[in-house]
Amino acid sequence: MDQITYVAMLQGIILTILEKQKVLGIADSKHEVLTLLNLMEDMESFWNADKALNPQAEMLQKFMKSSRKIYKIEGRRRSG
Repeated sequence: MDQITYVAMLQGIILTILEKQKVLGIADSKHEVLTLLNLMEDMESFWNADKALNPQAEMLQKFMKSSRKIYKIEGRRRSG
C-alpha cells in the first residue's frame, strides 16, 4: 500500500468517527466508533508497523486514545 492511500483511508475513518459522534451523539455512536477505532489500530499494526506510511502516527495514537477515553467517561456517567 502506498502512503497516499493509507493516509486517505485513515482520514476517511477519522472523519466518519467525528461525524457519527456529532450526528448520533456520544452514547449512540459508541459501538460503531469503537469498531472503527479497532479497525484503525489493526491498520496501524498491519500496514504501518515501521511507521513509514504515516509520519503522523503519534498524533493518530493520541486521537485514538482520547476517543476511547470519551467512551470510558461516558460509561461511568451512565452507570453512576
